[in-house]
Amino acid sequence: MIAPARAHVLFARRTDKAVYLDGAARADAHLPEIAALGAHLQALPWPDRARYVFDFVRARVRWRQDPGGREQFADAATVLRDGADDCDGSARAVVALALASGLGACIRAVLDSEGYVEHFQALLWWPGSEDHPLADDDGRVLAETTLRGVLLGDGSEASPDAARL
Repeated sequence: MIAPARAHVLFARRTDKAVYLDGAARADAHLPEIAALGAHLQALPWPDRARYVFDFVRARVRWRQDPGGREQFADAATVLRDGADDCDGSARAVVALALASGLGACIRAVLDSEGYVEHFQALLWWPGSEDHPLADDDGRVLAETTLRGVLLGDGSEASPDAARL
């Protein structure tokens, strides 16, 4: 079952949110708007496709906190149409579009020192991604979607002032 365009969801455990977001992004990859754009991107070489997905979402989605401090989730098509969401929405859009274009992708939860989820990012991979200079040991490339001045593969430490998009 796919959640409506905007949904309120409660989680029993703090890590459940990452599992939900990853599954939702996988479902979103089949939404007509996302699937059509993903099919179009399949003509690009793998590294260019990853860079396009990353740049496309970052250019179209500015960071916006959930209204009233109450967690909301929007599907990837809604996030791209609205042009604003928080880190979970923009990461979800990157993962959905990446999967629709044939890339490997998943949601990554960033934990604070006490083990609480404080941020979400996307990880991308493709044939040859292990050769990307910033790939992790598994060949996955970080896609930080909310911080200004961060390139594909960079983490938050690369943002000069940690300013949000």
